[in-house]
Amino acid sequence: MITINIPGNRKIAVKYLVLDYNGTLAIDGKLIAGVKQLLNTLSEQLEIYVLTADTFGTVKKELAGVNCQFSVIKPEEQDKQKEQFVTSLGKENVVAIGNGLNDA
Repeated sequence: MITINIPGNRKIAVKYLVLDYNGTLAIDGKLIAGVKQLLNTLSEQLEIYVLTADTFGTVKKELAGVNCQFSVIKPEEQDKQKEQFVTSLGKENVVAIGNGLNDA
């Protein structure tokens, strides 16, 4: 868990990191250099989940050796699937990062 003090607001206790894959961690299905090591470092304090439609079919291979869980979601309504996943974890304890409209 990581505690973040937001000045003028409150502290939040983050237990989970939810990430988009392609465009956020990877380009054209390949992990960006250095991401694997950074994720493994973060996994010492957070549970990490990667949600992806796996457009390039590479997520399983690319995330081998990364201390995280990943889920391949349907190409349709990705935004709703991601929202449901974050809600199931308890959104007050989640930091979610993505790069597209389906990550809003």
